[in-house]
Amino acid sequence: MTTSTSLCLSRMRRILGVKATAALLGTVLAASLLPTMTIAREAPPLRFIDAHSHFLLPNVTPDAEVALFRKAGLGAVAMMHADAELLTAVARQNPGYVIPFISINRLPGNPGLRLDAGTADAMRKLLDAGAVCGLGELPTRLEPRTEATDGAALLNPFRQQIYALAAERRVPVNMHVDLVNDEVIAGFDRVVGQYPRMPAILAHAGWSAGPAVVGKLLAAHRNLYVDVSVRMDPQRPDGSNKLTMLDAGGALLPEWRALLQRYPTRFLFAMDITGTGSGGREQRIGELVELARGALAALPRRTQEAIAHGNVERLVRGCPALRAASRGTRS
Repeated sequence: MTTSTSLCLSRMRRILGVKATAALLGTVLAASLLPTMTIAREAPPLRFIDAHSHFLLPNVTPDAEVALFRKAGLGAVAMMHADAELLTAVARQNPGYVIPFISINRLPGNPGLRLDAGTADAMRKLLDAGAVCGLGELPTRLEPRTEATDGAALLNPFRQQIYALAAERRVPVNMHVDLVNDEVIAGFDRVVGQYPRMPAILAHAGWSAGPAVVGKLLAAHRNLYVDVSVRMDPQRPDGSNKLTMLDAGGALLPEWRALLQRYPTRFLFAMDITGTGSGGREQRIGELVELARGALAALPRRTQEAIAHGNVERLVRGCPALRAASRGTRS
């Protein structure tokens, strides 16, 4: 401390007193540090959009189901259904919240589209009307089966008409296929490569496919996206869930984590809330969202946001069926 500084402090003590001088010096010091301090701000809660779910009819009405999604805090949900009249009606009642994807029926007897010579034309009319934002889910195994294998089913000429339509309009098409063997993988690889302008969404991350298979396909095709529905379900206590990409503690398995980090713009959060299978998934919406929130927390925030909502928003951006949302409030 210099002599002049000491004399200045001495005069301040005589005039202000010891305590007042100390308080004043503390204020000056704090003010001098403010420009260099970093104020930590807590990030807002991660917003989720479910990129793949279905109506639960006849057990749950569409209104009740949408209410469940809203209650769980979902920002929006892509609903996939074969009955265009019902699908578009629910989307109109929930503008910007229900993202309509027109599907095809897997089983005979249900209302809506079946895979035949007129399917692509019917989908085209819905796109022309601005009534839907995407195509699918396209299940591989239809009843009755017309192809001996899933690989052959992928190359069905009626499906190829749908792929061509998706490529022409550049609208996403969600495809359910179990990449269980080389023949099916080759068929899927051929389809995605043949239509490079078709935004192809691989439902359930290829079902039983491992990260090596999915990673190879992502590297080969820039138009390929992957929804993680079912694959972010919790691991069972006995470790018997062979589909999940999570460990027993809810963390991403290392190979899957590396893949999500390598391709942050290509994965879509999804849950596949559906009335098929064991049922009851609608009661687990909140649980599945929180499980995904915890699993994604290990990734950079920008990657979390892309997977949770940003990537699917980009895929359906500009869809006329969602325009009403831009004039309303975001959920």
